[in-house]
Amino acid sequence: MTKVEEEILQVISGQFHVASVGPEAVAALQEKIRKRPGHYLNALKRMVMGDAFDPKLHADLHIAALLGILHKARPDDVKTIIRSLLRLYDGVLVAFDAVPDRTRLDGVMDEATINLMYRLNTRRLELRALLDQMTAEDGDNPQ
Repeated sequence: MTKVEEEILQVISGQFHVASVGPEAVAALQEKIRKRPGHYLNALKRMVMGDAFDPKLHADLHIAALLGILHKARPDDVKTIIRSLLRLYDGVLVAFDAVPDRTRLDGVMDEATINLMYRLNTRRLELRALLDQMTAEDGDNPQ
């Protein structure tokens, strides 16, 4: 694993915040990432998209945290990645989205699968919120 990949994992693990690593460490890594946005975006794509896409893994990753750091440096690239991930998540969550009363999933799916779908849906909501924020900031059409 490369240093860039290790740093990406640190950010998207869900543990990259001031309370866990301290303000200096957060600021230093964010600055480092912002200086080389292309390296981090390319590494992220290799790590979590294409053949590397794994819904179980994505359910526990906070990819929006990294994309939030990079969105001002490379807005078009970040939007493209978000839209690609949303299409993947939407595909995985077809059954989840089709059930208006999610309590009905209990009789159809096992608890682990239901929990995975809820977590992946949360990640999807985080990405949509970032895309909405970016769209509001620059006045783009969200489609």
